[in-house]
Amino acid sequence: METERTEEYLEAIYKRQTKETPVSTSALAAELGVTQPAITDMLRTLESKGLIAYKPGRGARLTRIGEERALDVIRRHRI
Repeated sequence: METERTEEYLEAIYKRQTKETPVSTSALAAELGVTQPAITDMLRTLESKGLIAYKPGRGARLTRIGEERALDVIRRHRI
């Protein structure tokens, strides 16, 4: 089970990513109301868990596992 903060990040990345474009740290910072350094720290944590692929200066994308977890979070929030 992911922490609430992790779930917020996964959901935000899922909602913003497209097939062609990763989600930027500035977009996540604006959506989640946190600083870009805090975003970078969390993205590195999520990457170490295999939930995202992160490239500094390019942004983040969900991995297959990350996408599955994000969809689980979104489904739970709809119930």
